[in-house]
Amino acid sequence: MALALALALAAFAASAATPGVEARERARLQAERRQAEADYAARNRECQTQFVVTACVEQARQQRREALERINGEQAVLDDAMRKQRAADRIERLQEKAKAAAAASAAAPRIVERKPSAAASAASHAGGAGVTPPQLGKPPTPAEQAANQAAYQHRQEEAAAHRASVAEKNAERAAKHKPAAPLPIPSAASAAK
Repeated sequence: MALALALALAAFAASAATPGVEARERARLQAERRQAEADYAARNRECQTQFVVTACVEQARQQRREALERINGEQAVLDDAMRKQRAADRIERLQEKAKAAAAASAAAPRIVERKPSAAASAASHAGGAGVTPPQLGKPPTPAEQAANQAAYQHRQEEAAAHRASVAEKNAERAAKHKPAAPLPIPSAASAAK
């Protein structure tokens, strides 16, 4: 029986590519699950009329457990087959996209645009006009070192002047405003609470 079930499930897994087959199989499994529960309920009611109830109920539970295990096994095979099918479909879509991208890049003309290096654009934005940035991997020449040092010193002086200006403006603003009134002294009634 187990071998026949395994062969049937393997055949199903091979044909599970169509959504209609999957839906029918899921509906069949759901119907079998409902039937197993209905059989158990009927058997349980029948056991209640007997003198030895416990043994009968245990046997009914065992039969239900076996039926549900079989159904759950089939469900697992179905889920596994569908998971594998979705993975195969996803891989196929990705391969098609890669082929399309490769074809598009092969068909597109190659335009090479030269962009200034990051170091050159940083130097021009930093106010180091006339200073050539050192090439990556090469130590700067003494002239570049002197120019870089001068640019650094200039930026430091600008920053110090800006800080002094901000401090002066803050002091003027503080002088224009009168100080806040002190908080009132708590009364004896509020202190007793």
